[in-house]
Amino acid sequence: MAVGTTNQYSKSTTVTTTADVNYYNSGYDSHTMTLKQAKELWNNPRSKQVITLSSGRVGVCEVGDPKGFPVIWFTGNMGPAFTILLYESFARRYHIRMLCVDRPGYNDTEDCYSKRGVPNVFEFVDMVNELTVFLGIYKFGLVTFSLGAVFGLAFSLRYPERLKGPLHLISPWVSTSTPGASATMNRIARYAPNFLIHDEETITLSSFSVSPGRSYLYNQVYQNGIWNLQSGKSGPHNDWMVALERVNWGYKYEETSYPTRIFIGDMDEEVPLVAWKHMSERMKNVKFNVVEGAKHYLLYRMDFMDDLFKMIHQEFTSDNT
Repeated sequence: MAVGTTNQYSKSTTVTTTADVNYYNSGYDSHTMTLKQAKELWNNPRSKQVITLSSGRVGVCEVGDPKGFPVIWFTGNMGPAFTILLYESFARRYHIRMLCVDRPGYNDTEDCYSKRGVPNVFEFVDMVNELTVFLGIYKFGLVTFSLGAVFGLAFSLRYPERLKGPLHLISPWVSTSTPGASATMNRIARYAPNFLIHDEETITLSSFSVSPGRSYLYNQVYQNGIWNLQSGKSGPHNDWMVALERVNWGYKYEETSYPTRIFIGDMDEEVPLVAWKHMSERMKNVKFNVVEGAKHYLLYRMDFMDDLFKMIHQEFTSDNT
């Protein structure tokens, strides 16, 4: 952390109290969320956990049904773990316990990359694996957005036995060497590291005017992303090194074989549809889904996310998964 900054987002706890559980069963919906409810959710101990592992300290955000089926969410580029607060009502409705871990260098997660001080995809994967064991979670679903796909597919390579149901990739990132991707990636590189966070603001502000509470949560998540960038935290820099392949990922997408569902908008302006069509044809066990009229930030399409949570619930309650 840069000298002179304070982490206003930190609150250390690993305990879920009776009051916490009662709040998460309170029955409100994100479309009608009041400002008071949103502030209670933002300040709830489950939203700001700090857990110490052998690899270091990690920040964890948790929403939904505390007794539901566990699902881990991997965020996109410069996306804080707080992003999943926007889905609390979906997770509770479909009996999902959703957790998100800040990657090294964000908020309370230590930048614990041991080799030359640069990001290591599999080191983060190992950290998440250790965290789930610590929490007593042994089988779980995995959902990723954008850059999170790099880490999610790596997890499926190293720990496939820990996963239940298919891996869900929303608007997944792709290698800069993939045919059809280079022009877009070069455009993004010119604006790094500010491109995605400003583009996110433009796309989503109108989406969160439905209720005062939801608008408040989005603004808090957005400001947390800005804070991580401006306070000198290493997380945003680490993410850009991974996104633009300034470091070797340690594997290629084609090496993965875990059952995977991909969702990408036909108007995605960050990862061209043609690039993912090319990649999906070379991957095993992939179901490719194109969302018409959608851009990159599918995670802010609440109709899509509602359908996704419903799908995950059906998969995890089926005897065939």
